[in-house]
Amino acid sequence: MLKQPKRIIVCEKSEERRDFVQEHYPDVLLTTPEECKEFVGKMSEHGGADRVLEVAGGEKTFHLAWECARPNAIVTVVALYDQPQILPLPEMYGKNLTFKTGGVDGCDCEACGKCRILKGRDAETLYADYIEGKRSYMDITLEIRNRSIRSNGLCPSHLQMLCVSLYPSTF
Repeated sequence: MLKQPKRIIVCEKSEERRDFVQEHYPDVLLTTPEECKEFVGKMSEHGGADRVLEVAGGEKTFHLAWECARPNAIVTVVALYDQPQILPLPEMYGKNLTFKTGGVDGCDCEACGKCRILKGRDAETLYADYIEGKRSYMDITLEIRNRSIRSNGLCPSHLQMLCVSLYPSTF
């Protein structure tokens, strides 16, 4: 799981999903969005997460993701948002964060299936209809995600539960 991280912290507001994670991944630390920033700060040796995967796509989750990252961390945005996200640069000053978007190259986690979506396939081929203006990026991404989930034998709800919100790790 994530190239042997020192610890994994999952931020999840759903009690049902926290119970699922606790049952199947007992070594994973759990927190809620309300306590996440403080919890990650206490549990991390460098004042925040080395890596953050933002997969929730909620109204405040992008902001929470970069806030939980330590300076010079990598924040991978897997989520799809209904609204544009804003980079509040004055608040971010000094963090020197690297953002990866599209979500498929943020880690090499075989457990969740996300990394297998594009593995061995060219993104330009997969997104040709978007590049040619025939379909939206979101429509294609959702189709690829759903096709990958079905072919890997994972249901969408389990995929979300295995990769919920934040994965700080030490590489």
